[in-house]
Amino acid sequence: MDGLICVRYCQNMLTRKNRVALSLLLVLAAGATRAEEPVDSPFFDYGPYFRNTAPTNDKSDSKCIGYTISPMCALETYLASELREDKELRAIALGEQPGPPKEFKKTYVTGIFGYRVVAVQYFTRLTTPPPEANQFGVQEGDVGIKLDTNVCTYAPCTEPALNSTEDYLLRKGPYGWHITPSPTFRRNLFDPDQVWSRD
Repeated sequence: MDGLICVRYCQNMLTRKNRVALSLLLVLAAGATRAEEPVDSPFFDYGPYFRNTAPTNDKSDSKCIGYTISPMCALETYLASELREDKELRAIALGEQPGPPKEFKKTYVTGIFGYRVVAVQYFTRLTTPPPEANQFGVQEGDVGIKLDTNVCTYAPCTEPALNSTEDYLLRKGPYGWHITPSPTFRRNLFDPDQVWSRD
């Protein structure tokens, strides 16, 4: 009963203007909380359409750009950094600094980069080459992700571009997952004859 009286008393003490202001603050606070909570991305794509990386997070399919909480999120952060030419996002994706950035920078880029996961591999003790035969510097616990890619600026993509397959190697570091640097991502992490050096 005391609680009910208190609620009614408190409501009466608020003017209409104050109630509107309080409501707006609560809505903004709720929205800010949701925006700060990343959602992990699925590993596989089952439909014909590609996921999109856009100039802004709200237009991108990934809900964890800037948060390296999983191999896919680290990869999507890297793809966004390349499209937006964002050095801070790139540093986060490479494991050089923790994410997320303090703010997501505006970009003048208008294109949309499409990608589709076609294969994933977890490197175990048995599938990781020894140092003397390790062509790509793979370590136990690394995750390989193969993407089909295309430019999807003007229409949704359903097919990859010619020679557009890219293989990325992800590794767990002090700030979460990150991309391992490579002079090229046009390699095949899923072919033992390429991962294991035969020299």
